[in-house]
Amino acid sequence: MFQLLCGLAPLREMSFLLLRDLCASVVKIPESPIMFDFITIDESLHAISRDWRITGHDRINTDDGRLYARLTTTSGTTTIELFNRPERMPADLVASGSGTIGTVTLAQANSSGLSGSVELIAQPSFDATLIVFYATDEDLDVYEENLASLLDTGGMYAGEPGFERYAALAKRRLDDMIVARIHREGLRGLSREHILSSLLDLPALTEPASYLALALLFERLAGAPDVKAADRSRYFYRRFEQSIASARLVFDFTGTGSAAFTLLFGDVTLLRG
Repeated sequence: MFQLLCGLAPLREMSFLLLRDLCASVVKIPESPIMFDFITIDESLHAISRDWRITGHDRINTDDGRLYARLTTTSGTTTIELFNRPERMPADLVASGSGTIGTVTLAQANSSGLSGSVELIAQPSFDATLIVFYATDEDLDVYEENLASLLDTGGMYAGEPGFERYAALAKRRLDDMIVARIHREGLRGLSREHILSSLLDLPALTEPASYLALALLFERLAGAPDVKAADRSRYFYRRFEQSIASARLVFDFTGTGSAAFTLLFGDVTLLRG
């Protein structure tokens, strides 16, 4: 057993302004949520594909943010299937598509509402796992009332589905913080893909990801300028600081479940046993 209880210690001393600047320094807000990679893919997928784009995702058509891929290549054509359960049964299929080297479009299956695309750079056959989100629009609604009033009649905000942009950006920034924290503990030999795909309990990040997404959303609205939105942004940055400080994240770096690696952002204590 190897267990690490560690934290992003400066969070205890950060003002929301410093925290905001830290987040902004990690990655700039893109024009579209699909203009940067926020989906976590394991190392096997990373070697043969890139530019995964998924939209329409929620907690019903995923396994709390996780999808299970199956790639099957026959006679030069690769079929990609995405499932919301690890058993990968036909009833669990949520999207699929077929193609060769290049972009493959993934259409919804079983009326899931989930779709996307991926660029193949090789054509193997194997199973793999993706992590699509830590928080959804429904999660954001828990922490802020009347968000729907910002959407148009088609459920779009700024030309995009719901608030996917901000949930995606929050995930990317949390990912950067997690990887940096793991590397600070001397585990620099672990790749970004290995670290993030080893995260076991995704719901542990739902609350901090929701607060961060809302902070980013209201920060964007405050650019109007809007004093009330600026106040809400500051409020959600503070809530994010409190939430991430108490988040306990469990990783399995062995792939067997026999080794637990726990990241507790509120402490800086290394335990070996």
